[in-house]
Parts: sequence; structure tokens; C-alpha cells
Amino acid sequence: MVCVFSAQHFPFFKRARSTLARACLIGEDRRKKIMIIAAAIVVLILGSLFWNYRPRRGHEAGFKFVYANQDGSVREVSPGEKAYLSEEFSGGDSGRPYIKSAYESTDGWGSQSGFIERRQVPARIRILPVHADYDQREKVLGFDWLDSSRAVGDILQKNPDGSTTCIPNPSISTEERFELLRKYALEDQRRREALARCALNSQEADPVGTDNEGAAPRRV
Repeated sequence: MVCVFSAQHFPFFKRARSTLARACLIGEDRRKKIMIIAAAIVVLILGSLFWNYRPRRGHEAGFKFVYANQDGSVREVSPGEKAYLSEEFSGGDSGRPYIKSAYESTDGWGSQSGFIERRQVPARIRILPVHADYDQREKVLGFDWLDSSRAVGDILQKNPDGSTTCIPNPSISTEERFELLRKYALEDQRRREALARCALNSQEADPVGTDNEGAAPRRV
């Protein structure tokens, strides 16, 4: 004798089948929601990238890069800077130039200064000329990597092989030392930026245009 069983004979099987069907429907709805959310995130990321890297001024003659100052003004680069920016650097070369991705972006010290592509400078910003003798002026000023350490009171020990060991100032906290280094770096940056200004640039109180894009931000 052959016995045939179905869900009608066992209510438990019937309830289990119904529960499984509902779970499948819920799972499908959840997958659809996840897909919608993921698509929205991708659209937002792509939109943000497009907005940040969009050209912000029309085609202009001149070198590809310009220099943005702490105060938001922008100038042409000098011959020495052009040569530096035209060199080829590997991705891990610490000597490669710092190039801003957007006009409003800042560096680790909170400064708006840095090289930037000309097309990324907002159209409202006038690009000023650079002092003809800037390269020589900057060379005379010189640069020493240890000046910042001296400025914050670090202990510098000369080694037999000619190298120098820098010991952070033990009298101040890490936070205090960072703030002193930041102030020194920003002041040194302003000093060098002043060397690049032409007499005409210095007489202009507002290096920013007044078109419908509004006033330039000042980020220091």
C-alpha cells in the first residue's frame, strides 16, 4: 500500500511553506532597496567628483598651473616654478610639488596656498603677475629644514656622520608643538608669498573680481 501525504494532511508544512514564501518576498524587497541606495551613493560620488573637478574658467593662454596664496589671491608662476612643475616625478617622490585639487582646498596646516591648475581657479579671481625677480629673491631668503625645529625649541644634536638628530622640545606638549610649527609654517609661507608680489599687486586692496560668483573665501 502506498501512502500519499500532502500539506493538507499536515498543517505544519502548510504554515512553513507560507512563511518561506513571505520571507522570499521580504528578501526581494530588501535587495531592491539596497540596490536603490547603492545606485544613489554612486550618483552622489560621481556628481561630487564632476563638481569638484569641473573647469571653472574659460580657456586662457598661459602656463597650465598658477599659484594660490593664503589670502585667496592667485598669481602666475615664476620661471623657476615652471621648470619645477614641468619635471617628472614618481608617485612616491616626496620632492614632487603639492598641487591643490580645488581652489577651496587647504593643506595640513590649514592654508589655502599651493599650486593649482589654471582652469580650476574660479572665473571671478583675477590671476596676477609674479614679480620678475621672485626666483632670485626666494633664493636669497633660502630654506633650512631645521629652521622650524629651532623655532619651536627642539633639541638638535649633531652626529659624527654629519647628520642631525632632532628631539622634540620636552618642555611643551605635542599639541603645543604642533600649533607652534603651524604658526611658523604659515608665517614663512606668507613671507615667501610677499616676495612674489609686484608693486601693482600690492597696491590692489582686492585681488578678487566682483562678478556674480560672489566674494572669494579667505581660509588660513
